Amino acid sequence: RFLLAVPLLIIAEAIIGPMLVEVALRIVDSGRVREEDIQTYKDSIAEGIRLRDSKLAEGIVLVVAFVLTFVSMFVFAQSVSNWRWLESDSGKHYALAAYWYAFVSLPILQFLLYRWFLRMFNWSRFLYRVSRLHLKLLPTHPDRAGGIGFIGENQRFFSFIAFALGVVFSGAFANEILYDGFPIASINIPAVIIALLLVIYIQLPAVFFFPMLRWTKRRGIFEYGDLAHQYTTEFDKKWIRGEHDPSEELIGSGDIQSLADLGNSFLVIQDMKVVPFGWKTSAGLAGSFIFPILPLFLTVMPLKDIVKTVMKVIT
Repeated sequence: RFLLAVPLLIIAEAIIGPMLVEVALRIVDSGRVREEDIQTYKDSIAEGIRLRDSKLAEGIVLVVAFVLTFVSMFVFAQSVSNWRWLESDSGKHYALAAYWYAFVSLPILQFLLYRWFLRMFNWSRFLYRVSRLHLKLLPTHPDRAGGIGFIGENQRFFSFIAFALGVVFSGAFANEILYDGFPIASINIPAVIIALLLVIYIQLPAVFFFPMLRWTKRRGIFEYGDLAHQYTTEFDKKWIRGEHDPSEELIGSGDIQSLADLGNSFLVIQDMKVVPFGWKTSAGLAGSFIFPILPLFLTVMPLKDIVKTVMKVIT
């Protein structure tokens, strides 16, 4: 758990942090924010930076990490002997490894995790405020998300956090499965529930843009529908009803190319998403959490059988 999860959470600082800054800058630098909303947007960025750099917030997170560690280790301790503590005739004796685990390893891991949850909440709050602005979105934008598809695409970088959580989950249940005979089938439901909650928590900021994107798509269908009707009416009069110049040929005419371009634009609007992400992003986040758990099945099933089962499902 600590060998993989802690470095991943630290590395994520250097990867996800700059990506969030890049997204925040791109939103305003690309001209998507209207002039009257620029100051509100800058205030939202400044408030997000204050929370991100708040020593008080990190102090609270650290205290919570130690409190929860103490509760799990010394209040709800198991009633049987294990590696954390041994029970003898003279009483209960905590092992040195248990003290290291309780006061060093586990608090560090929980602090890093909870701090990331706080930063994800901070990012969610920022995007919520952005979604309340009147952004300049285009229904014909090729990203099929009005021009803000990069916001949803950026969320996939949180797969580092999802993978780290999967490592923690896998390590916690590995002890139970290998040494306490815990049935591996019992982890299926908790794993699925956590994966779903994690995807919802990560993708929720992008969902905030649903009303804006839905309105943009609806407006685009009406406006481009009217434009298409006007153009096709004129095209019909000219080329179908015979009102064109006899010397003018349809083949090579700019009219037919314009008709095709207009049709393609309308198809883009029809395919426009009402949230700035696709199912592949959500599946990738869930898969990042599930992947570290798969080795647990090697304890009850040979790798060859697992591969065969997966191949049957795929094919």
